[in-house]
Amino acid sequence: MKWTTAISRASTLEAAVKEVAEELRENHGEAMDLAVVFVSPHHALRYGALPGLLHKALTLRELVGCSGGGVIGGGHEVESGPALSVTVAWLPEVGLKSFALDGEAVQALAERPQSWHELLSLEPEHAPNFVLFPNPFTCPVQELVDGLDAAYPDSPKVGGMASGGQDRSTTCLFLRQGIEEAAVIGLVLWGDIEMETAVAQGCRPIGVPFIVTHCHKNLAIQLDGEAAIKALDKVFGNLNKADRERFRASPQVGVGLHAGKAPFRQGDYLLRNVLGVDRDKGAVAVGTLLKVGMELRFHIRDADTSAVDLDVVLGSAAHRVGNAGGALLFSCLGRGEGLYGTPGHDTRVFKKYFQDVPVGGFFGNGEIGPVQGKTYLHGYTSAFAIFRSKGWS
Repeated sequence: MKWTTAISRASTLEAAVKEVAEELRENHGEAMDLAVVFVSPHHALRYGALPGLLHKALTLRELVGCSGGGVIGGGHEVESGPALSVTVAWLPEVGLKSFALDGEAVQALAERPQSWHELLSLEPEHAPNFVLFPNPFTCPVQELVDGLDAAYPDSPKVGGMASGGQDRSTTCLFLRQGIEEAAVIGLVLWGDIEMETAVAQGCRPIGVPFIVTHCHKNLAIQLDGEAAIKALDKVFGNLNKADRERFRASPQVGVGLHAGKAPFRQGDYLLRNVLGVDRDKGAVAVGTLLKVGMELRFHIRDADTSAVDLDVVLGSAAHRVGNAGGALLFSCLGRGEGLYGTPGHDTRVFKKYFQDVPVGGFFGNGEIGPVQGKTYLHGYTSAFAIFRSKGWS
């Protein structure tokens, strides 16, 4: 297994392809089974030409990718100006299969998840790994990942929603030899490959955890047997001035998905927005459906807490993975320089723990990754797919 990434900031697409192709051939060689491609909307008028140009410049078995409001590769995160990132991999004894689905097909598969086995000719025993690129305008993302979770419960799924524009003309999916008018494209990898996921949601917990004792849909009515608003006020009242400002700016709540697990650690929670409060009813509205017995813990998000969270998540991933060959990074448009005040933050932290591992990716309209064994669509998150060989070859 060998992965290599390159990036070009050339102003024309032809020049960008030439630059990345020369760098990839020099640093990787000619054996390229897979190319994962991300391109900024500055090249939108030439999107249709990109796959053909890459196939002409490189010998590729499979090509997938999308447009991005910012692109990542070659050790850099480019959030403004033209950019093209190409990550290639030589994957001996690895099965590769790509697919494209419209919205109706995604919904049909969600209703009968076993149909995924027929569509892909893959059973759960094949231990497939999924990389997903949904179109934000047409894909029912939660139905997509719910269906895949039901069909392949032990398989990791990761990805990001294409970005780069306010309409379909500047948001594009790439598949094989051309552009794809689909709700989602996906890549499946199996065989001599493992994909470890790392999902950094950018928050840290505050206060103590609470158990949901009464709720309705997304309304927490009682926590630990008392009005939910009292629990929130108690946590807020114990914060220092700085953390109060952080919570006001971005109030978050972490949902512990498996009742009875103790203790929940940072990263175990599904992070969602606090949407509002109803003081007359004593309720707190959050951005996900609740069930009695769930654990809730309030969180805050800002640059400092996001940096700490990322460090914890990647440190844990490095301990689990060991030797990695390559990685993909799906980051939120709300992160990057706008959050940290400096470009390239998440890539630098990744290199701290995975020094020589190439990483390519993009900034998207939403990130896909697992929390506590279930796959979700996130926001303000960086989701990593980290690949390693099982050692067959």
